[in-house]
This record gives sequence, structure tokens and C-alpha cells, in this order.
Amino acid sequence: MEQPGAPTRSRRGRMWQSRTDSGRPQPTETWMSTSNGWRPPGDLDLSEIDQRLFNNSVRKAMDILSAFTLAPAPQTIQDLVKTTGSDRSSVQRAVYTLHKLGYLTHDPVTRRYAVSLKMMDLAFAYLRSDRLTEATLPHMAALTDRCGESVHLSRLDGWDILYLVRLPRGQHQYFAGLPGRRRPAFCTSGGRAILSLWDREAARHYLQESPREPLTSFTVTDPVRLMEMIDEARERGYATSDEETLLGDCGLSVALPIGKTGEVAALHLTYSRYAYDRSRAMAELLPHLLSAGNAIRHALAAG
Repeated sequence: MEQPGAPTRSRRGRMWQSRTDSGRPQPTETWMSTSNGWRPPGDLDLSEIDQRLFNNSVRKAMDILSAFTLAPAPQTIQDLVKTTGSDRSSVQRAVYTLHKLGYLTHDPVTRRYAVSLKMMDLAFAYLRSDRLTEATLPHMAALTDRCGESVHLSRLDGWDILYLVRLPRGQHQYFAGLPGRRRPAFCTSGGRAILSLWDREAARHYLQESPREPLTSFTVTDPVRLMEMIDEARERGYATSDEETLLGDCGLSVALPIGKTGEVAALHLTYSRYAYDRSRAMAELLPHLLSAGNAIRHALAAG
């Protein structure tokens, strides 16, 4: 049963908002940690919108593009109506415009739409201008060469970590090695590493509010135990995750403060439980990860 005030999924599937006892959606909480600038993800906070400047047509177009992240297969107009919750006329106009601008492709036989190659221009523009990626990539390449294991770079975005760069090794599902993939922060070593640099009360609040659906039988969902794991990561300087997102996959991560912004990224090293037991991973892989993390921190501080 839904509890009053508990976060619930909105009709767009990944956004979150709170509800009062009456069940009516309320503007998302604007609580913020002054130490890191994080606020709980959710639908738009109406109190922060200047209606004179806010363009609802642009929002609807972005809702259309976001819908493709929830269902990667090509979509019909009706699919997009269901996903976004917008009326058919609005969706049809937005889709037509995005198609003509080159951001969507259209199959005249199936009448389905998909994101186009032009979307890659936006991803490239972000990565090209991102100092974090520039400073980290050479050290990531050296780390994966030394260890022979997959190495990733992520940042926190809402309840998820978002992978910016991925250097996979070994056999993986195709989509599992793609940049842009999201994983719940609470059960990943990278998410825990990031939270270990937060103010403790802010991290505790984040874990309590975060959706904590298990991905495997090993996923830790208890907020008290999760807080203990983050405290351990803060003391040791690295975080762990053992088969919590994918059976057989284990992770080691270190936090990467991004200059003076207060933001934190994470450097991940993923290894197979079948290739390394925990003690061997700590002895053979962890020192290389810690060394790479220190080198990246110095590079970011110098930049």
C-alpha cells in the first residue's frame, strides 16, 4: 500500500514526485544539501519556474526525446502518447518537428520513430567540453591495460549513476558496456563512493528517499546497512558492490571530487566473481585502482 508522502513514479516512468494524504501530486521537495547541491529528483518544482520564461512546447519536445530512453525500440505516435501522458495532437506536432529537424527518423512502413544519429552530436558536445572526461580517460586506459578488467567513469544524476565513459573487457551484454547507461546509485560501488564524500546526513536522507528495488538476490536494500557500507567506504577510501546489479559482476570504486564545484564522480573497476575471489581482488586490483584515482584527483585539482 502506498504510504502518504512516499515518492511515487509519475506517468513518465522515471520522474518522481511526492503525494499528500489526499493523493494529489505536490511540487517536489526542494530540500538541498549545502555541501553538494543535490536535491531529490522529481517532477518540476513549480515554485522555481518563472512562467514568463518557461516554454511548455520545449518541455513537451524534451518529454518525447526522453521517452526513447525508457523504451529503446522504435515508437509509434500512440506509444509516445502513452509514455508522455500528453494528448495526441501535441505529441504529433512535436514528433513531426523533431523529425524535420533531424532528431528523429521515421519508417514509413511501420510508422515508427527512432532517435537519429544527430543525437550523438549532443553527447559529443558534452564529452568534448567536459574537463572530467578529458582528465580521466588516459588514466582509465592505463588502468584497464594494467588490470585487464573493465573500467568506467560515472556521475550521479538523480537516483542513478550515469556512465560517461566505459572501457569494457571480456564478455558483456552489448548494452551493458555502452556509455549513457544508468544504474541505481544505492547498489553500485560508484554510487556508494560518491555518497561517501557527502555530508553524512545528506547521504542518509538520499538513501531513505531513494527507490531501492533489488536487481539480484544479493542487492542490499536496507538503508541502515547501506549507510554502514558508505561509512566503511568513507573510512577506507573505496567502495564495493558484490553481484548486486548483475550476477557474477563485482565492483570497486573510488570517488573523484571535481575541482571546487562540490560535485563528485566515480571511477569504477568491474571484475568477475568467477575470476577473482574477494581477497585476490583486493590484493591485485585495488592498489591499481587507488593509484589511478590519486592520479586523476591530482589532474583535476591542477586543472
